[in-house]
Amino acid sequence: MDIFNTEDFKTLAAVSPGPCISIYLRMFDKGKETRQNAIRFKNALSDLKAALEKLPGDTSEVRSRLEPIGALLDDGAFWRNQSQGLAVFACPGISRVYRLPLGFEDLQIVAGRFHLKPVLPLISENLRFYILAISQNSTRFFRCDRLHIDPVAVDKMPKDIDDALGYELEQRQFQFYTGAPVERGTTRRSAVFHGQGFPANEMNDRLLRYCRQIDAAVFEVLRNEAAPLVLAGVDKLLAIYKEATGYHNVKGTSIIGNHEHSSDADMHRQAWQVASSDLDERRQKAIEKYNTLKGTGLAVADVPSIVSCAFDGRVDRLILGAGLHVWGKCDGTGRNVEIHSDRKQAPDVLDLLDVAACETILKGGEVWTVDPAQMQENSVPAAATLRF
Repeated sequence: MDIFNTEDFKTLAAVSPGPCISIYLRMFDKGKETRQNAIRFKNALSDLKAALEKLPGDTSEVRSRLEPIGALLDDGAFWRNQSQGLAVFACPGISRVYRLPLGFEDLQIVAGRFHLKPVLPLISENLRFYILAISQNSTRFFRCDRLHIDPVAVDKMPKDIDDALGYELEQRQFQFYTGAPVERGTTRRSAVFHGQGFPANEMNDRLLRYCRQIDAAVFEVLRNEAAPLVLAGVDKLLAIYKEATGYHNVKGTSIIGNHEHSSDADMHRQAWQVASSDLDERRQKAIEKYNTLKGTGLAVADVPSIVSCAFDGRVDRLILGAGLHVWGKCDGTGRNVEIHSDRKQAPDVLDLLDVAACETILKGGEVWTVDPAQMQENSVPAAATLRF
């Protein structure tokens, strides 16, 4: 998997005019289907070369950018290490290839700017969150987003319950007594040890003190945070930690089980499923706000108006129907927008929803992709709430 961040997005979004080539392919990362990946990529390159040859003007420079990308067909290591989706961008001066955890719709576009809507969830629908994995034998703390998981070193974090309360174990776990008979020929008695655990109530109290020590250490990192905290561990210990913690955004759903030997990647995958529920709530609020503001002048649903408002920085939240495209033309100000009834492979024909999404993100707005059925006006491919 490769990194695609806000700087990558801004660099690609700033390229204009084209021709710019954007390739999106769904990749198979395991099983016999992986053999199809390189073949489908080769076919996509062939289709693009044919489309470029039909365009007016000199396209030799952008076609030359496809040559190093085409060399990937002979790179066995590249094809053995795929994620769910492949995104490729090429124009004069730029060649970028990304293996990303998104199952893209297969799409090849030649246009006046890069088509970036498929990768926007990595920017606009990303989320910072934390994972705290605890057991009696270990504690681990991570800072994460949709793509990354990074261990965080925390001052005064106990590494396990012995580290936190070890002195109690030394004093109370075993009882020494001298009730054995005197050893023959000596005046010494044998030392006898009885293994002695803790009564249930006392053990719960110890676990609570352990969790409070962990929480005090973690809170120094989370003091000014609002990000979700996902817990990983066994039910009993997590229930006690939730009683002990003072952090306000501990997710109600946890990763249940003993994760002492779980890989970082496995915990990240499970924790993202939990943390991303916050995005679902925010997406639903965006829909509700649009429905509330309809008819007030602060909500628009016709594409030309949305594009114009996006260029002006007026769009606060943009809602797009998943998998939908609106092909057409617009100038560099968003004032002159034309909608076409079908798609044409030409530098001046763009997906207007993509243009609106990119301009909204660049101007500090939010973009949410939803199932079209979630929008009450199902015939509308996009809707936006405005700042002013």
